[in-house]
Amino acid sequence: LLCPRVKGFAALVRGIAGCSSESILDVTYTYDGAAPSIVSAATGKASGQRAIVHVRQIPIRPLQNLDDAELTKRLHQIFVEKDGLCSAHMRELEQLRTRERASRQAGERSGASEMRRRKKG
Repeated sequence: LLCPRVKGFAALVRGIAGCSSESILDVTYTYDGAAPSIVSAATGKASGQRAIVHVRQIPIRPLQNLDDAELTKRLHQIFVEKDGLCSAHMRELEQLRTRERASRQAGERSGASEMRRRKKG
């Protein structure tokens, strides 16, 4: 997880005050394994890699009313939430790998049993 860039975020929030946008999209990607480069992900070369994507809208108006200290605190709170979300996603991905591994092993055992039965028959 990248550290929040408070000054850039504050400039964004204040700079879009007159725009019609009502919210900011907060996108969190959690990859199963090493994250691909931005170029690989953008060009589709990371296809086949499992990931969980979580998207939420954050209303802009309440953020525009915050002073710098409050905005910094809120941004850090968002990143604490994102960190917890990534941790939960990593647990979910690990559970999925465990289930897949168990399923493969059960299939291999079943296949080996079938081969032994055919040899006997």
